[in-house]
Amino acid sequence: MKWREGQIDVMNYEKGILAVPSVPGAGKTTVITSKTVDLIVKGLNKNGKILIVTFTNSAVSNFKSKLKKLLEEKGMDSNCGWECKTLHSLANSIIRESPKDAYLDDDFEIIDDIEATDIIRNFSFEFFKMYENIFLRYLNIQKSNSQDYIEKVRKKWSDKFVSITKNIISYLKSKGIRYVQAQEILKNYNQIDELLKIIFNIYILYEKELIKKGKVDYDDIIIRAANLLESRNDILKRLQDRYVYIFEDEAQDSSLMQEKILFLLSQKHKNLVRVGDPNQAIMSTFTNSDHKLFRKFCERDDVKKIVIPVSSRNTKSILSLANYLVKWSNSNGINLSKEEVLVEQYIKPVDKDDPYQNPIVDDVGIYIKTYENEDVEMKNVIVNIKQAIKKYPNKTMALLLRYNFKIDKYINLLERENIPYQVIDRYRGESAQIIEKIGRIVEFISTPDKTKLIGLLNLVYDNQIEENEKKELDKYNIEEIFFPQNCSGIENLKINENLKEILVNIKNLFEYSTQKIDKFLLQIGEEFKFNLEELTILDYISTVSNKMFFENPYFTLENLAYELLKNKNSFNYFASIVFENKGYEPKKGYVTITTCHKAKGLEWDVVFIPHMTYLDYPGRFQDKFRGELYYLKDEYKNIETLYKSTIDYLMENKKIENSTNKMKREILSETLKLVYVAFTRAKERLFISTNGKEYNKSIYYKVVEDFLRGVN
Repeated sequence: MKWREGQIDVMNYEKGILAVPSVPGAGKTTVITSKTVDLIVKGLNKNGKILIVTFTNSAVSNFKSKLKKLLEEKGMDSNCGWECKTLHSLANSIIRESPKDAYLDDDFEIIDDIEATDIIRNFSFEFFKMYENIFLRYLNIQKSNSQDYIEKVRKKWSDKFVSITKNIISYLKSKGIRYVQAQEILKNYNQIDELLKIIFNIYILYEKELIKKGKVDYDDIIIRAANLLESRNDILKRLQDRYVYIFEDEAQDSSLMQEKILFLLSQKHKNLVRVGDPNQAIMSTFTNSDHKLFRKFCERDDVKKIVIPVSSRNTKSILSLANYLVKWSNSNGINLSKEEVLVEQYIKPVDKDDPYQNPIVDDVGIYIKTYENEDVEMKNVIVNIKQAIKKYPNKTMALLLRYNFKIDKYINLLERENIPYQVIDRYRGESAQIIEKIGRIVEFISTPDKTKLIGLLNLVYDNQIEENEKKELDKYNIEEIFFPQNCSGIENLKINENLKEILVNIKNLFEYSTQKIDKFLLQIGEEFKFNLEELTILDYISTVSNKMFFENPYFTLENLAYELLKNKNSFNYFASIVFENKGYEPKKGYVTITTCHKAKGLEWDVVFIPHMTYLDYPGRFQDKFRGELYYLKDEYKNIETLYKSTIDYLMENKKIENSTNKMKREILSETLKLVYVAFTRAKERLFISTNGKEYNKSIYYKVVEDFLRGVN
């Protein structure tokens, strides 16, 4: 292996506290795994282990497969000397050392995000109903507003309050505020805003509900793990002895509690390596991560910093565009503070003698286009994708969007043009299709009719059902097809043999529908030849279903079908985790559609980034911001940010910053990093488009225009 600038220094590391800021495509996974194996081979981990903490389950799978392969190549036990975990699995294992000292039963469960949200939603709606007069005070309603408008914004406010409450509860937990402390705050601070008091009360009720269920949420296990390490010195010492070295991947997305746990575990040996890219810190919208933490860590006097600046991922033109964006943001092009703009960390292409050269294309490889309006833009993006697949059949492609709600619009357009696609999204794509397939099977068996049968066949049959086959099926009712009394029945149908086989599979399921739910579900897997991932999901559905039937004797297969087919259900959530473990592999000849956030850590040969407008990618304080709640009074338009500032004031005596200014600064800073991430996903070609008049363009579209003018 030929190591590059920065990588060489990391590979020479043997002890101490180390920060490794790395550019996109710097090969940090390769460096972390290679360094881990090097330490094991040299025996520097002694009798302990090297712990790698990373962000997602798919990253854990990637690290594990690479580590095992490298150790096997060295002729060593591939499972010895290391552990790789997500932060949540690490926290879970810490709590399992002594659940009672974390105030939990031995058999505690971690509640999934869907169920947790449902609990918060129910309490939120109850409070909204009880104190509607308080909630309505926050609405910006004028005498001239119609009753329809008032009802519309009332509904919006009721729904939005659920997500605000959920985020504030998560924020309280990130600050280490337990529900008992929340009760004390309510007693001691009468001046708290009335709505924030309601949120505190929902938090208390939510925690009591979790205790009653014997469950904890994901935020909770982090806090309880940190508290356990602080309160039980013997457990801390045992874990410190176990982990001689700790490597943290994606350190730019670390939270205060994550940092606390890793600092505690590394106190004894003081061998902590934190690897990340501060310019790719884009998770603060969805998590309690704090992009400032890794930056501060890199600047600490007791921390050695090694930058890995070289990347072979992109063409030199795309690298130059990314560097241009870094320079532009630091020359006050965006009017943010030094800690809010991109770190001046410029990407270098590889040396001429490097075995893995940067890609080369026959032109600049960066293309921009302005369309008349959004509809015209979407249609043209689809045309361009179709042409690109035809022109570059052996290349991987992606369509990156800022917001989830646009994914379905593009899926409809892609399907209309018969363009093959993949989706990276928790509630769409392959994992969601499996849940839908199981749901449609259960739905048909529970309440069979012809419409459901045709819908199910379209879902499970690999080929298109021909018109003559549809007409043949239309001749008979459900009883005549599956329970014939005469010469009709499946065997006598004039249809494809594969289609007949599926009908036989479905018929067999009717025989199991009166048996125990787990036997019925197991038979679905048998009849439809489920693979390992599908069987894992089916087993989970079986476990949950058994519990549902036990708790409610009136629960039926029809109820189960309803639960499976609900939008954003816990089955979808579990299925997405299973497929995350499996990992994502882009297919050539397909386009992957996802958001810029979910694209982090991935790469494609060709990338399309449409809708580069000021609304999707704001870059100036005067731009419109989707985060602002237009239907609330001016002082509450950024109510979530306001309440977070209030909590900071209550706990840390921090000055309450203007909520609108704070919210805009946070969005502008994250959008800047998001654009940087999006640009650097493209290896060879990058298509960027916008729509409307000049004022509608995002400042980032204009940055690309300026860059291309300089290139040309």
